Amino acid sequence: MGETRTPQIRSILMPDGTVRPWDMANEPKPDSVGNGSRNGFLYNCYTHPLGSWFQKVVKGTVVSTITQLHDRMIPKYDKDAYVCTDPRVMCLDQIVKETIDDVICDADRDRKRQIALMIWDIFKFIGLKEDIFYRPRILQAGVKVAKRILENEELLSSVTEPEAYNLARFGGIDGHDYNGTFSDMDPELRKQLPKQWTGLP
Repeated sequence: MGETRTPQIRSILMPDGTVRPWDMANEPKPDSVGNGSRNGFLYNCYTHPLGSWFQKVVKGTVVSTITQLHDRMIPKYDKDAYVCTDPRVMCLDQIVKETIDDVICDADRDRKRQIALMIWDIFKFIGLKEDIFYRPRILQAGVKVAKRILENEELLSSVTEPEAYNLARFGGIDGHDYNGTFSDMDPELRKQLPKQWTGLP
């Protein structure tokens, strides 16, 4: 992974408004370096070897492990592992499932929703249904978390410019994905978007 690949240069807008060149094949993404929330993956998953390794090997291994736990290992222990009639768990289950359905709405939504639901099933079984130690503590902590979120609703509901662009482009406006300039969007809807996204006068 230390070898230098053929440079693939692209201009990138930095958070301070400056523009700098970025070699996608050999450098990390300049506006994603550091410990803040990233404006894309640290390494491009198509052009940089670390990005490709993360996308294919790391994420693939995580999803494969989740699938094996969800579909084979836990049902071997309890065939009804993901069914729980405790009204507290049922309430939380409904909230989580409705939220997953509502917020994951891009073109790849079926696969992403399936992964999120498997993670939730595993957590719900191990943390809420099966274990009497964790169940009341997790439910009580959940209420504390919800209250804290409401206290910080304005902070947590704010989005950065790159996040707003991502939300608009990938299924956030009308459930469809669009190209980088939104030129394949309905013209009237496209006019409502910021000019720096669309290139419109």
